[in-house]
Amino acid sequence: MPVIPVSHEKVASTLNHISSLYQNMGRHEEAIPYAIEAHEMRLEIFGPGHLNTIAAHSNTARAYSGADRLEEAAETYRDVLAIFREEYGNENFYIAGILQSYGNVFLRMGDYSRAETIIRESLEHSERLLPADHIRQSYPLKGLADALRKQGRFEEALSYAERAYALRSELPGDNVSLIGARFTLGICLWNLNRQDEAESHLNDALAFFKARARSVFGSDCRTTGAGNSVISSLLINVVERTAHLHYFYLIKLSEKYD
Repeated sequence: MPVIPVSHEKVASTLNHISSLYQNMGRHEEAIPYAIEAHEMRLEIFGPGHLNTIAAHSNTARAYSGADRLEEAAETYRDVLAIFREEYGNENFYIAGILQSYGNVFLRMGDYSRAETIIRESLEHSERLLPADHIRQSYPLKGLADALRKQGRFEEALSYAERAYALRSELPGDNVSLIGARFTLGICLWNLNRQDEAESHLNDALAFFKARARSVFGSDCRTTGAGNSVISSLLINVVERTAHLHYFYLIKLSEKYD
């Protein structure tokens, strides 16, 4: 059996890290070729089912998603999911994470029904394999709330949004995960004519992202009115895209709610 040169995997690992670094900087298009090369190298070294290969494959999907190449992202996540299930079975927590990322792509594509189906499956895995109070439960909960509210099913969405918010409330400070949950909860409450409850969540979300925007653009950064749109659907991209937020979207946010 041939010995795998350590330097070869080190090169693949370095390429994968460079791709992740570019993604964290918001330079997703530049990240893609590094992710692809890392995946191809690991395919040659380990084969398709090795966890290192799957990690590089997933990183390629994330890079496509960050670059708004959503069809390619969906196709890549679908392949990652199929390979992981074939190699490691379906009763594995990592399946929930892959499903969540896969479903989020369809959310961004506007295919909310398909997103709902995939994220429900992610939630089922999470609920079956994790404690009820595990913070990872909040991701499919919030994703499902978003898929439902995008279909106008605000009453259904509210229960999931409340559960996501309750879990993320345990996190320290006003971090982006907590603010994202508050935004989703606020939108549901607003559309259920519970404006008094919605106001604080939505105002705090807007203030949080305005502050983040000013840290990037300076004190001249302002939002502009755009009729009666909610803080705008662009905010959901700001909240959920990557660790490096697309702050410039905030310039287009409205001061009004739906």
